[in-house]
Amino acid sequence: DAVARELAKALRAGALKTAAHTLNYPRLLKALFEQQPVATLDVLVVDDGAWNEIENLVLGHDPDPENALLVERQPISGLDEETARTWWAADMNERGPRLALVVPYALPGEDGSLVWRPLARDLLDSDAGPKILEAFFHRFFPVYGWGVPLDRYAQRRSLLTALVDHPRDESSKAARALIIVFDERVKNCVGMSFFNEDQTF
Repeated sequence: DAVARELAKALRAGALKTAAHTLNYPRLLKALFEQQPVATLDVLVVDDGAWNEIENLVLGHDPDPENALLVERQPISGLDEETARTWWAADMNERGPRLALVVPYALPGEDGSLVWRPLARDLLDSDAGPKILEAFFHRFFPVYGWGVPLDRYAQRRSLLTALVDHPRDESSKAARALIIVFDERVKNCVGMSFFNEDQTF
């Protein structure tokens, strides 16, 4: 545990100096999440205002959720789901939003849409659901991978619409509010060189 924490601290320090990236240490990072997940989560997945730099280390370019191959290549795929749940349970309101920033969150649905993974849905159903949804939403933009860009954005929109009728009023309101933000962001993308103006949802 102590060695893992020191390794994670060294990687974190490098990331803050823009010297460490997941592309540089994929095997080491995956081994840390597999063998010493609690220590690694404690050091790397923290809410201290430096997440943009640490995100490059832990996730790199967050892949399209439907691209199972790229998702499995991420170092965070070494994290066992039950271990993640145990870590979350120790402080659900504090650790839930932090966990949402790193764990795989969606799977392809039967109709071409995306559906929430079980762990992601459980996080969203907790008391910190709205804050956790904002953390997941942070990962919707930008979109990397192959395919028609607006199609991929539409897939992410289906994750928000799935929460509109959430039994918790605050979660339902958060989903509705983020749909408005989401649509505005996508609208701002239309007209860029890789979009056609008639591409809509």
